[in-house]
Amino acid sequence: MRDPKPFLDKLTNEYKFKLKGSGPLEFHLGCDFFRDEQGVLCMSPQRYIDRMVDTYQRMFGQKPKTNVTSPLEKGDHPECDTSELLDEQGVTWYQSLAGQLQWAISLGRLDIATAVMTMLSFRSAPRQGHLDLAKRICGYLLKMKNAAIRFRTGLPDYSDVTEPVYDWADSVYGCPTEQIPTDAPTPLGKSVILTHYVDANLFHCMLTGRSVTGILHMINGTPIDAFSKKQATVETATYGSEFVAARTCVEQIMDLRFTLRYLGVPIQGRSYMFGDNESVVNSSSRPDAKLHKRHVALSFHRVREAVASNMLSFLHIDGVKNPADILSKHWGYQQIWPQLRTLLYWCNLERSPKNNYILSTSLARAMSSLPAGVQRWTTKHVVGMCGVGKFKVRWGAADSAACPCCGDFEDHLHVPRCTAPSASAEWERWTASLDQWLDTQVTDPAIKHAILYLLQGVRDPSLPCSRLVPVCLCRAFLSQQRIGYQGLLEGRLSVHWAALQEQYLQSRGSQRSPTLWVSRLSHQLILLGFHMWEHRNLVQHLEDNVQLRERSRLVNNGIHSQFDVGPTDLPKVVQRMLAVKRQTVLNKPLVDREEWLKLVRMERTAYCCALVPQRHILHRFFHPAQAP
Repeated sequence: MRDPKPFLDKLTNEYKFKLKGSGPLEFHLGCDFFRDEQGVLCMSPQRYIDRMVDTYQRMFGQKPKTNVTSPLEKGDHPECDTSELLDEQGVTWYQSLAGQLQWAISLGRLDIATAVMTMLSFRSAPRQGHLDLAKRICGYLLKMKNAAIRFRTGLPDYSDVTEPVYDWADSVYGCPTEQIPTDAPTPLGKSVILTHYVDANLFHCMLTGRSVTGILHMINGTPIDAFSKKQATVETATYGSEFVAARTCVEQIMDLRFTLRYLGVPIQGRSYMFGDNESVVNSSSRPDAKLHKRHVALSFHRVREAVASNMLSFLHIDGVKNPADILSKHWGYQQIWPQLRTLLYWCNLERSPKNNYILSTSLARAMSSLPAGVQRWTTKHVVGMCGVGKFKVRWGAADSAACPCCGDFEDHLHVPRCTAPSASAEWERWTASLDQWLDTQVTDPAIKHAILYLLQGVRDPSLPCSRLVPVCLCRAFLSQQRIGYQGLLEGRLSVHWAALQEQYLQSRGSQRSPTLWVSRLSHQLILLGFHMWEHRNLVQHLEDNVQLRERSRLVNNGIHSQFDVGPTDLPKVVQRMLAVKRQTVLNKPLVDREEWLKLVRMERTAYCCALVPQRHILHRFFHPAQAP
């Protein structure tokens, strides 16, 4: 229906229906719907993930950790976990998380499909290690919550794909044709091209030996279904498991083509099925190919007959470019990011490169106005090679990568996101200062609100949402999101802010320069990040540091125990160390207290060892019968 409004008005006014949510599609079954800058419809389960995190927080008292870049570690085998079985409460938590993660897949998060499929194998008797992995998947979703599926309706261009043409008339299949339903409605609307990617992972489960089939179905350029499941049989070679996966994909293609025809959707030509096993592709596509593995005979003939009927073309694709890898194995971020970015993080693939969104001249002016020390810090911060815990451990300069303020894993992104009370107070202090500065610079109130709102994304990337900013700012807001929230603290601002500020200044009759305003804003934002770093370094050298807090507690306990024992068993020279007040010793710096405790313990031990021979002599004198 091109214009549903008259129809809805008739239902409301004439038939007195009470309709809810009859406006533009924004939310359905936990999934958000919106349109990007080009007006293309997109779907993303961000609001559902927020609710899932709230449920997680009620269960475990904290948000899931977001220091992961993949649902599970590459090559992980949860079936080999030998940790303790969960109690009744733990099983309930595990099953609740598993159900929520399943629905996230239904809402388009196909990147967690393989991990969730694997974890569901243990839902009846999960272990503590399995619960930890389910928490990890939740943390991954929270960190990567901005994934969205874009409804690309343009037909894919396969003009550069070489399709082999063979004569199947002399084969055992003869001249088969695709089964087309005779009672389907007449196709209407624009035609579609179906694309399918298939892959298998041999010996995915080390307990059962089962392989995993991964299949991705696409209509035009939009992923519409993802399949990840263990195979029903145990295959002993990649050839067999890939053929089983190909047969499953062919059956799903037949089902999808039937469904679309019954819905009246015109299908253009054959389907394109891509696999990364060249032996299987050649065995399926060539009439003269021979069956080398008899136990895959049915899969072999099923796929070949579909190819012979011209229903589909089975083509080879390089394994590193096959998006079905996401659905067949536990992957690493670097391995799968190119495919994942194309499917779910398309906002990073706009035609203009990221740097074209940055007002570089204003950034250069801001950098030149900074002190030399801040310039060096900014340079190291941009490349992520500052002296945080992650790199100190890598360089061998520290034993732990824990943040000195909160104790969480620390990388260069963690410093402004630290949740310690002192760090939060420091952040509030400097953002309030930035708020006042924006007022003094005659900043458009809407722009000020958007900048401060984007800064919340530095602390929590799940917060900023373009729907909560005025329409006139959406372009600048989305452009800044492409640059990245962390880019704010590096002074990298979108060119669109200058244009918007210029319009505001002209409306007020002001002669101020918008580019100068941008460079000064970049200057202030860089200083905000630098102040957070200075606070982190200050805490690192104080006893408020979480790494030193436990150490200080142990030293204080040792000092108390020495005072409780008293000067007994100590030389007279050392006894004077216990003659001072206890609080005087406790008020000394940690290094001095450690030296005091070490000296007292050493002297007490040495004095006791020196008295042992004397005690043996006295014992033999008063108890001669018991002498050894």
